[in-house]
Amino acid sequence: MNRSVWLALVAPAVAACFSGYSTDDAPSRPRVHRGDFLSELTLTGELEAGRGDAITVPNLPSWQTSIKWLADDGADVKKGDRVIELDNTQFTSGLDAKRQAVAQADQELQQKDAEGSADLLQRQLDVETKQSEFEKAKLEAAVPKDIVSARDYEDRQIKLKRATVELAKARDVLRSQRTAARSDRANLVLNLEKARRELAIAENAIDALILRAPRDGIVVLKDHPWEGRKSK
Repeated sequence: MNRSVWLALVAPAVAACFSGYSTDDAPSRPRVHRGDFLSELTLTGELEAGRGDAITVPNLPSWQTSIKWLADDGADVKKGDRVIELDNTQFTSGLDAKRQAVAQADQELQQKDAEGSADLLQRQLDVETKQSEFEKAKLEAAVPKDIVSARDYEDRQIKLKRATVELAKARDVLRSQRTAARSDRANLVLNLEKARRELAIAENAIDALILRAPRDGIVVLKDHPWEGRKSK
């Protein structure tokens, strides 16, 4: 659609006035009277705005739209007044769905944060438990072999090795859990930002479809470029 409205401040042209002297019983000879000399002047044409601002349709996802409301030609408007309102059906129809998508993405992020915190806390407790078992096994394994029996000494060395492996394993699980939690949260944050961005685009598009006067002036509707008539 290629429609535009000129918002103009139109200054009226000043036409000259005239006056003359005539009487029914005027003599055949010319008579002279003292006074200002005035002559009649007939002007033709049309008024053009001294300056104006064209209000045009903004860039839209679909190249064509329709006018929902249009100010009258010649209407006085103030800065910020509504001049044109375009059809916003294509944006309002999916607005509720976009808002629901934002709420759902935000809820998923909050739920993931809560679950992730609980899981990390459990993994941290496992590490602390394995650390305690390792310290105990280390102390028992440090007892000289000449103080305990050979069998007890070997058992204590085996327990120390097992505790060392279990502690390393618990630490690896905690590290992996933290990495996975950060990755999952980053994906959820991206989904939330995408949903918010799509909602903002739709809301801004709806607002952009209401064209307002950039300053005080008079609305002048230009002729339709293809139909040769005023836009309606």
